[in-house]
Amino acid sequence: MIKSREDINNNLLRKYFNNNCTPQEKKLVYDFFINPENEVQLKELLRDHWDEYVVDSEQEIDSYKILGKVYHEILSEKRETKKPANSQLLISWFTKAAAILIIPLIIAGLWYVSDKEGLFSKKELCFAEIYSPSGGRVHFELPDGSSVWLNSNARLKYPVNFESTIRKVKLTGEGYFDVSANPDRPFIVESGKYEIKALGTAFNVCNEINQKHMAVTLVHGKVAISKIDKNKNIQIAELAPEEQFRINKTKNRYSINHIDTEKYTGWIDGKLIFRNDPFLDVIAKIEKWYNVDIELKDKDLNNYTFRATFQYESLDEVLKLIKLTSPIDYKEVPRKMQKDGTYSKKQIIFFKRKDVAKNEK
Repeated sequence: MIKSREDINNNLLRKYFNNNCTPQEKKLVYDFFINPENEVQLKELLRDHWDEYVVDSEQEIDSYKILGKVYHEILSEKRETKKPANSQLLISWFTKAAAILIIPLIIAGLWYVSDKEGLFSKKELCFAEIYSPSGGRVHFELPDGSSVWLNSNARLKYPVNFESTIRKVKLTGEGYFDVSANPDRPFIVESGKYEIKALGTAFNVCNEINQKHMAVTLVHGKVAISKIDKNKNIQIAELAPEEQFRINKTKNRYSINHIDTEKYTGWIDGKLIFRNDPFLDVIAKIEKWYNVDIELKDKDLNNYTFRATFQYESLDEVLKLIKLTSPIDYKEVPRKMQKDGTYSKKQIIFFKRKDVAKNEK
């Protein structure tokens, strides 16, 4: 087995990502990566490898997340029913810091961990966790064929193989699910204190930790929503297509309304949709979408509403359109390098245009 960083260098790692390794070389890489004693060397090695691809000096790196990508490929190749991961796609993820799979408990190559949270029905299961970074959106497929999209800063925990009579996953943040139909094996999304149960259905769940509301938007099919109360599930609602369930998590009050689903699911197609939304809601979505901090210099801007649809526009294009179509102006605060070598988030300050502010006096 490889014992030091000198035995696995950038040349070998490059061959691995380009799918040019011999079976013997691939085994050497696998053995090195699944050995927890090599963690420090791995972080340094991956950081060096990252430097070969990064062209933006402000781009940041999290070596734990990069390491997770390699574990993901190894895990994918171990699953007999799945084809080996595409190495070129992995390089794309590597360089763009896109989908990130985190497996924090890997010991001597064993992929089985204790189910301490009681999330799944078996005592021990092989599970994985997908993380979508700030400002990113991730699309992937679960072992049962169901498709999942994760919005910025969302996480999904799921078993590598659904072996029980149910298919259960755990969501933090916002996710869209297009569930593969199987009447004998219900699909359940656990998010906070709530569960959403479906068979063959497409729906969106938004349950941000720092927001007071949780919302479920049904595109097609049928879902039942339950609240987890002292290890018991109490069903509180069922949804029909084009309905949205919205609950205040503090006051425990909810409503069900008929809505335009595209407004709440368009993000999976790269769309940022506003329909006469309060400006505070607009700001929250822009912060999440582009991973920026926004400050309102004039608080009465909260009274404005905004209507627009953006698709794949840059932050600069969005800001310019807001300025052109509303009495609002803005300025950008340059990012600064911090003591640890990383860069602060870009900051945007919104304020009333001078001519508007003058006329209101």
